[in-house]
Amino acid sequence: MGNDTTVGIEVRRLAPAMGCEVVGLDCRAAGAAETVTGLIDEHQVVAIRGQQLSPDELVAFARALGEPAVHALVPHLEGHPEIQEIRNFGKRVTLNEHWHTDV
Repeated sequence: MGNDTTVGIEVRRLAPAMGCEVVGLDCRAAGAAETVTGLIDEHQVVAIRGQQLSPDELVAFARALGEPAVHALVPHLEGHPEIQEIRNFGKRVTLNEHWHTDV
């Protein structure tokens, strides 16, 4: 695909085998999830830059892609168990040093 501009967005291939970066997409817009689903089908990994989503908007977008997973052991944003908080809090060793966030 290389670099494409479709309906005001730009898709940049990140590596020859897989991965793309999307610039100019508003995940709150109608049809955004369908656009991203198509890009996932084509590139397997999609980075969406520049989003300023509220927790409710992030969960709504995630649900448009599929049912978000809730992890029982990983801290989450209060009131939003679908949003995992991944940070260090100044500790030398943290839970998320030994697992991927794509669980």
